[in-house]
Amino acid sequence: MGTGLFLLALAALLNGAAFFGLRYLAARVSGVRGAQAVLGADHREAWAGVSLARRALFAVAGPIGCYLCAASFITFGLTAAGSQVVDEESMRVVVVPGGPAASAGVQDNDRIVSVNDVPIRDWPQLRGEVAKSANSPARVVVKRHDGELTLTPTPGPTGKIGVAPPMSRRSIGVGPALASGIVGPVRVWGAAAKGLKRAATGEERAEVAGPVSLAKATGEASAEGLGSALGVVGAMNAYFLWIPAVLALVLFPRRRVVRPSPG
Repeated sequence: MGTGLFLLALAALLNGAAFFGLRYLAARVSGVRGAQAVLGADHREAWAGVSLARRALFAVAGPIGCYLCAASFITFGLTAAGSQVVDEESMRVVVVPGGPAASAGVQDNDRIVSVNDVPIRDWPQLRGEVAKSANSPARVVVKRHDGELTLTPTPGPTGKIGVAPPMSRRSIGVGPALASGIVGPVRVWGAAAKGLKRAATGEERAEVAGPVSLAKATGEASAEGLGSALGVVGAMNAYFLWIPAVLALVLFPRRRVVRPSPG
């Protein structure tokens, strides 16, 4: 977990530098000087003569810097480790050691056929059906070699049995890695939105990971190589882009309203 904490701390440092660094450049372009003005805390004098367009540019500069930081982590991760290919079509599984599925006898490369007599077509459906049996035995039919077996894993409180689709990696060039890295944060948000939708409709249970869980996940990824760890850190950066966006709104520089003096 030490490596995970180090990478997360490094990511936080780089994001902070990107956020305030680009804000500093945008302020300089607008002719604004001073630390308080760059932070957006001085709304009285420094920004008095600055147009709305330049103030808006200053506000979005920080989040753009954090976006580019996340994209850079994803790009470097793809360049070092290659692109991850997930087999979500065959419905074959990789079993988490010590999980409910492993305890029930599910093996790697078993193909999920049905859960509680409901035929399984894809992974979202599998997650949804398993979640319905949280803390209760689930009747899972798997195909192994040429036959079918009925097994009864008991999902835990989170509604999971500890299986995942098989994954592999393939090398990727610098150009495709850069292109994927630039759109990577958008894809992370798209996947997060789908997950929230599944949680809202009851197809999947929502989970909130704390700092220790994030560090553990990053550390586990680093065990697979630096490229995998960088990719995980980049995805986490993308997931938390709402933080600099909120900061930018809170610290938006408002011009002082100059009231005409009486007389």
